[in-house]
Amino acid sequence: MADITKRLLVALILIPLFLLILYAGGPIYLAFVLIAISLAYHEYLRLLKLRGENPAYFPGFVGLWALILAFYTGNTRTMAIALGAVPSFFLLAFPLCKIRGTDLRSHGASFFGSMYLGVGGGAAYLLRNCGFREALFFFFLIWTFDTGAYVVGSLGGRKKLASSISPGKTVEGFFGGILWSIALLFVFYFVPFLKFTSIPRMLALVLAIAGTATLGDLAESAIKREAGVKDSSSLLPGHGGALDRLDSIIASSPIYLLILACFKM
Repeated sequence: MADITKRLLVALILIPLFLLILYAGGPIYLAFVLIAISLAYHEYLRLLKLRGENPAYFPGFVGLWALILAFYTGNTRTMAIALGAVPSFFLLAFPLCKIRGTDLRSHGASFFGSMYLGVGGGAAYLLRNCGFREALFFFFLIWTFDTGAYVVGSLGGRKKLASSISPGKTVEGFFGGILWSIALLFVFYFVPFLKFTSIPRMLALVLAIAGTATLGDLAESAIKREAGVKDSSSLLPGHGGALDRLDSIIASSPIYLLILACFKM
């Protein structure tokens, strides 16, 4: 009960603040994304250290920021250059990192995290450029799916979804999260100032994000299990760390952005 109370209090404080930042967009939202993703990447590197790795901090953060700033421009050529330049930068930085004790496995794991979080964070920023309602639906969809899956899974979950990775996740919770998300879909469709597309298209977004959010959550759970910890950090009381809160968003934002782009073709 105490843990649920903490979760609610933190959510009641952070969600309205985040919505104001999202509404403002531009440099304010960019600063928020950079800080949040940087915290998540720092936690990711901490998990690597707990596994006995020696992460490559400097190229990791440089690559991370380069990707997010490239997405900030909204220019496809700039983004393509960044996506090609960051792997090359990591390769060129490896000899220097090797001298400092970072082996190939640690360097590769640092590169993976930088690309994964950089692209996911950049896409989360770029969503705002697609429109405030589109971005708002994305974040509410993530929160609604996660909450619905947690509530339904806690109350009636029986069949484990991936017991070897995340014992708390259930099949019933997954479908419960989808039902909650469909309810959100109708709210956005029938409230005039929230509607941005048709029901079939919104349903496609719901189903896609249900899958990517779940896989993103499971991926982070697998990384934490490798490191032998329950949470990526204790940054947010009752919620864990930044990586715990952003795992679904990071995994889902590029797919959501891709589907929105397909709608406009």
